Amino acid sequence: DGNSYFYPSVGLSWLFTETVPALQDFLSFGKVRASYGMTGNDPTTYVLKSVMVSGLVDYTFGPGVTFPFRGLNAYEVSNIIGNASLRPEMTSEWEIGADLRFLGNRLGIDFAWYKRNTKDQIMPVSIPASTGYGTAYMNLGDVQNKGFELQLKGTPVETKDLKWDLGVTFTKNENEVIELLDGVLDEIQIGGYVGNGIYASKGKPLGYFKTTGVQKTKAGETLILADGTTSTTTAGMYIVNANGLPIATAETVEYGSFQHKYTMGFSTQVTYKGFYLSAAFDFRKGGLFFSRTADINDFVGNNIGTGYNDRNPWLVENAVRETHDAKGNVIYVQNDKPITKNNINTFYNNGGLPGSGKYLIDKTSFRAREIVLGYRLPAKLISKTPFNNVDLSLTGRNLFLWLPASNTFIDPDVTTFGNGIEGEFGEFSGYPSTRKDSKYSDTPTKRAITKGKH
Repeated sequence: DGNSYFYPSVGLSWLFTETVPALQDFLSFGKVRASYGMTGNDPTTYVLKSVMVSGLVDYTFGPGVTFPFRGLNAYEVSNIIGNASLRPEMTSEWEIGADLRFLGNRLGIDFAWYKRNTKDQIMPVSIPASTGYGTAYMNLGDVQNKGFELQLKGTPVETKDLKWDLGVTFTKNENEVIELLDGVLDEIQIGGYVGNGIYASKGKPLGYFKTTGVQKTKAGETLILADGTTSTTTAGMYIVNANGLPIATAETVEYGSFQHKYTMGFSTQVTYKGFYLSAAFDFRKGGLFFSRTADINDFVGNNIGTGYNDRNPWLVENAVRETHDAKGNVIYVQNDKPITKNNINTFYNNGGLPGSGKYLIDKTSFRAREIVLGYRLPAKLISKTPFNNVDLSLTGRNLFLWLPASNTFIDPDVTTFGNGIEGEFGEFSGYPSTRKDSKYSDTPTKRAITKGKH
């Protein structure tokens, strides 16, 4: 019932340089615009009712066995419980913008401000295993995105045979969960893996991370120094166990979200007669993603940091051990327990000093998305053919990738958790992204070693 929905839109624009011709003395083209629209969306297939799916024999490590297998078929109840009461997801958006061009259209500015609200967002939500299922698709309240986009474009050089175009874009988006399931859920997990999760909560950005951290002291607590004198703790001192290893927090700790702070794009094209060379770059600032590749590099000792102190015993500095006085009160003793060789592996498997939060990696990146060298055949050569244009081109994609020194592991665009919002969680030992050339000249690991980043 009710399996249809209405989503109208309306737009209005004004070419004011046509209305006021006197403006064309310094403004080649001027337009302002405003629009409002709605977009409807329905759920993916097979989520309204509980269904059977192809059987899977899962392994702790490895791909497992999916039926049909050797001529045999098997089915099992899906882990997703059906929800026949789902409502369509509706997105409404306002946009106000302007398009201005100068110097005979050789310089242009396009600006847009937008506000987008998605209500009844259809998302998979983890549910208690006691139900016999793991996931249910539900309608969440209201998720808002608002921000602006700015585009600058120009033609610095233009002659009979030579033309050079440049373009840059800047986008800043602010995301917030306006409403959730009021009175039912204050916070829901929308993705994750073994102790690391992304969550939604009212008043916060969609997709913030939570995982365990490392216990630290508060300021002003009793501290016994190595020489036996008494002092007080400062805020943020690591609490370690009898083996000198940092102790994980009992509760999960909130980290940042997967949302970028801002994104930028750069494009350029040089055309000379029939030849052209174009390139597109982009820069994405901020945001986090989970990296199992970083985790596994610690596990096997391939991470640069695991070579600290040549893997000889060392003492965690600015650390204390918890103990009690005769009355049972908590006091702290200055750490004097070095991490032995037998415990070095445990130290890194636990995430080292940051704990599990160590594997939430900065998503900042700068990359060459595409570089194209081409030639357009002269019109006279194809005048007697059915083609209007014929281009011969050589294209390279993802040829260059710059990552911050903190990420010596993997391209943040890699994901193994699907194409939906869960895909923003990160990657589980994903394959490296590829590029067309074969030079192994500028990897993140090599840069880190060269710069002495340990």
